[in-house]
Amino acid sequence: MIEFLYAKRSGDYLKHFHFPFDFAGNAFIPRKATIPLYCQNKSAPPPIPVVSPGEYVREGQIIARAQSADSVHVHASVPGFVSNFVTIESVHQNHLRGIEIRTQGKFDYLGKPQAHYPWENTSVYELIRIIEDAGVVNTAENSVSLALLLRQIKRLGGQKLSLIASDFDPSCKLDSFLTEKFTEKVAVGTAIIAKILDAQTITCFHSFSKNGSVLQTLKNYVSFSADYAEKPFLYPYGSFSFLKETANSCTIDAATAVSVFEAVVNNQPVTASYVLITGRSLKTPQVLKARIGTPIGSLIEECGGFKTKPSHIIINGLLKGEIINNLDMPVDKSLKSIHAVGKEINPAAKISRCRHCGGCVRNCPVYIDPIRIITALERNQYTEDVRQALRICRQCGLCSASCASRIPLTEILAKAKMSFNIQGGGR
Repeated sequence: MIEFLYAKRSGDYLKHFHFPFDFAGNAFIPRKATIPLYCQNKSAPPPIPVVSPGEYVREGQIIARAQSADSVHVHASVPGFVSNFVTIESVHQNHLRGIEIRTQGKFDYLGKPQAHYPWENTSVYELIRIIEDAGVVNTAENSVSLALLLRQIKRLGGQKLSLIASDFDPSCKLDSFLTEKFTEKVAVGTAIIAKILDAQTITCFHSFSKNGSVLQTLKNYVSFSADYAEKPFLYPYGSFSFLKETANSCTIDAATAVSVFEAVVNNQPVTASYVLITGRSLKTPQVLKARIGTPIGSLIEECGGFKTKPSHIIINGLLKGEIINNLDMPVDKSLKSIHAVGKEINPAAKISRCRHCGGCVRNCPVYIDPIRIITALERNQYTEDVRQALRICRQCGLCSASCASRIPLTEILAKAKMSFNIQGGGR
């Protein structure tokens, strides 16, 4: 099915293919899991391994500890023997260290009855400690440590919380799917964060009927100050209209809320990610709960493989995502979707010089000039205007999508933000 998106500012439209999918449960267990030691801040030290090659590890055991507040603990997603420390390819950082585990032995969490711990009377600081020990990241905020974010906001006295139950990237429908499929988990996870922040203002951005069961279930657990039903054909929505008003608050998505529920209520560290695998070249689109460290190619194979040769493999959405060329790349905590794109994207198209058509400027929802900023960066002109433009850039992807020269403007701006460690904007 073809879906059309209209740029909110210019009225230009984009189209993409949407295919029905459902939750297929846990993905197959990999014979070998390569677990990345990822740190969102490239200038900060990555997690340091606390295991050695040849050592046996249990499922959920900490195998690398965070050295700084910018990184998170890393847990074994499978039981087995540590075979090696390896260098792996990652989307966020070209190459980083990883721990390779060959699966062997019994699982401590998978396939076992889930714990259900009461959290209502647990202290705020104990809740933050549990979230930190579980290695939870906030995928609504560039996959930063959620515990770090909560401590920062509490230190600033922030008491505002926003739940994104719709999708930042309309082509990646994982968060709206998780909200509908695991409504109670999303609601309880949000309620836990609300308790930690002592949130006085809680806002929900969703794409559900105001009188439907999903929203009513959310309201049974969380007292929303306001809820906004998004118009799915307009883009960008939600993620831009509200972030200006809540710059000092906490914004979480449904995937993060589910991780908080599983960490606090089920007492489970983050060892898996919910991943949407879809695309015109794929046989059977579906959502899988995949062990961290599973090769992306294994998930595609589990969905029946390719029915036609894909022109590109794009992760984390067609608008905001990035192209990958290596199907051995492992699943990490930030992965949300894999698109096996068909001929709707021409693989023969080449990047060319800017034609000055004005498409990127016309569509930018925050009124910056992307090509001018990139030109300044190429000339090493790191002025305050350039830094401010990077700060307010929302990485919506419209500039790249509308570029007639195929220049990856969003990707260049995102890498510049990471290089300068500039906060702001959002996913």
